[in-house]
Amino acid sequence: MKFKLTFLILFLCITHLGIAQTIFEAKVDRIVLGVNEKLQVDFITNNEQAKDFVSPDFKNFKIINGPNRSTTISWVKEKKSYKRKYSYSLMPIRQGKFVIESAKVRIRDSVYRTAPVVVDVIAAVDNPINGNITDKEVCENLHLVTEVSNYEPKLNELITIAYKLYNTSKHIGLHSFSSVEIPEYNGFKAKEIDIEEYKIQSDTFKEDLCDFVILYKKELTPEKSGELVIEPMEVLASAKASTNKKDIFGNSIMITIEKIIASDSVIIKVEP
Repeated sequence: MKFKLTFLILFLCITHLGIAQTIFEAKVDRIVLGVNEKLQVDFITNNEQAKDFVSPDFKNFKIINGPNRSTTISWVKEKKSYKRKYSYSLMPIRQGKFVIESAKVRIRDSVYRTAPVVVDVIAAVDNPINGNITDKEVCENLHLVTEVSNYEPKLNELITIAYKLYNTSKHIGLHSFSSVEIPEYNGFKAKEIDIEEYKIQSDTFKEDLCDFVILYKKELTPEKSGELVIEPMEVLASAKASTNKKDIFGNSIMITIEKIIASDSVIIKVEP
């Protein structure tokens, strides 16, 4: 009876794994690098239901940028292929052999962990290879700005607020965006202003001419005096960027990177 029960449990486990076919793995762009070189670390899953991603603490490394999330969906002979990637760019802070510990995600009711990866950090090299700068460009060049028509209105005086997404890079292009978190506008009566069409416009941002698009607009009426805080808005922006890889025709391979971008909080001083 004990043998039959053990066999049944083993059979169910194998069957479950066969159905799920879930992959969650860690990949690095190299396992030996100089102390003056960057390390690219990707955590990849093929399961669309993966959520609650938790990264390792990256001991002995400094995070240069990340996490950057990208999603790739393709169809080959009517078969869907899905890949979600969480990427980090790291810089070692000392020499030695170090372990990139496990990352984890939750898929349905189970927690999946990546296998640890060992990398060897050696002395500084003469010609450091610092990989693809695409993720870094996305991090540094997309800015969500809150624009307010009047920062010191009177009580019950109507003001407008607009959220502009600026792109200060010529090497990446906005692909799509969606709202992740919209503030509650406590202390205001709020009414959304419809945006019929998202138009790419040009304006100056930090003394440089660049493109921007207005994502969201509100009419606000302060209902009490004093300092009222408008909390940050968050959007999920999708940007297309070229990589340092080429296709068979010599053209740069484009990738899509998703990034959550937040605006700064804003203080409105309402006069009595």
